[in-house]
Amino acid sequence: NNEVSAINQEIQEKKKKLKRISGSGYQISSTDCSSRDPETINLYVGDKISFRKNDKKRDFEVKNGKGEVVDFMIANRTPGVIEKIVSLADGSYDLHVRLTGDNSDLTTIVNTKKYIYEDNFSVPIVLNYAMSIYSSQGQTVDKVYLIDGKQMHRRYSYVACSRHRREMKIYFNKSELFNRYMLSSQKKNYKEEDIAKEKAKFKLSDYLQIVSKSWGRRESSPSAIFEFLDLYEKLNSSNRKFKSNEDKYDFLMKKRLEENNIEIKKTEI
Repeated sequence: NNEVSAINQEIQEKKKKLKRISGSGYQISSTDCSSRDPETINLYVGDKISFRKNDKKRDFEVKNGKGEVVDFMIANRTPGVIEKIVSLADGSYDLHVRLTGDNSDLTTIVNTKKYIYEDNFSVPIVLNYAMSIYSSQGQTVDKVYLIDGKQMHRRYSYVACSRHRREMKIYFNKSELFNRYMLSSQKKNYKEEDIAKEKAKFKLSDYLQIVSKSWGRRESSPSAIFEFLDLYEKLNSSNRKFKSNEDKYDFLMKKRLEENNIEIKKTEI
């Protein structure tokens, strides 16, 4: 959760610089769960947010595009975009929010003094530019950007790769993947010069094999990833010539992953 929070705030800062969100920033004490310590975040007009508590008492009216009140409960993980923020005399804010996703024609006004966790008085609203895989369950969006990590396993990979309608990009950290390999191969006691030699020998197919082990068995994991791995192995044994591994990678992306609307990115950190 600390990682997700840090990514959310970094994205928010970039959106501020690009002037895609506006206002002077309204501070709230935010948390996604009553048992967690709250953190102070700033909210701006245009921010993507997620409600993290069921409004069971229906304290906040929800209206449709015609301005009619509808029977709709703001539930945990309901996403929205802040369209207006009104500062009130009691120090609270009225957040005018347009719901997104499957409820994009609905709007609501939520007060930060009334919509709270009563045990710690924090507001159950979080920034919603990034979320954990666990929190994404049940949601469907147009585009997904997935950051792989050492905690990835079969169940997480399945959930993550079934959230998008149109496009998905998966980002792998090559340094972190190599470290995963060293640990799993019981080579963690290698000297620095030996590690450098081992890393120099590593090819794209080696990195992808580490991913396949982390993400689970082939029959249970996202098919596009493993179609990619299978095709890569076939190309390695074919006579087709490529100038570099990167050229081979690009060829595979176009031929196989395009039809699944999934793209894999590699990063060095």
